[in-house]
Amino acid sequence: MAWLDKNRPNWRSLSAGSPQDYSIDGDVLTVVPKPITAVTDGFWLYYGKQAPIMTAPEHYPFSGSTTELTHLSMFDMSIVYYAKWKIEPILSKENSEDLTEMNYKKEREEKFTLFKRRRDVSASDAAKFAGPTVR
Repeated sequence: MAWLDKNRPNWRSLSAGSPQDYSIDGDVLTVVPKPITAVTDGFWLYYGKQAPIMTAPEHYPFSGSTTELTHLSMFDMSIVYYAKWKIEPILSKENSEDLTEMNYKKEREEKFTLFKRRRDVSASDAAKFAGPTVR
C-alpha cells in the first residue's frame, strides 16, 4: 500500500474502472481501481496460496495446517528431490547435479501424469459435475 500511496496518491478516491494495480498486505488483496459493477462477473483473479511453514513433524506440504491434503501427497517426494537437487551443490556434495535434476524431473512428471488422470482434475466442467457414470 505504501507503493500505491507514493506512486498513485489518488488511488483511494478513484472511481471504479479497469483494474491496473494491486497491493498484497498480509491476507488483504487490494485491487486499484476496483472493477466496475457492470463487469464484476467478468473480473477474474487467479492466485496461488503461499506455502505453509513446516516446523513440526505433523505439518504437511500443501496444507497450511496439520491436515494433509491427500490428493496432493503424491508430490511429497518431488519436493524432496527438488530440495536435494538445489541444496547438494551448495553443500559441495559428491552427487552429480545432472543426476539429481533428472531424478526430480522424472518424479515430477510421473506424479503429474497420474494426477492428470483424475477425472475431477482433467475432465471438462460438465463431466466433473455430472455425477457418477452408470454403465
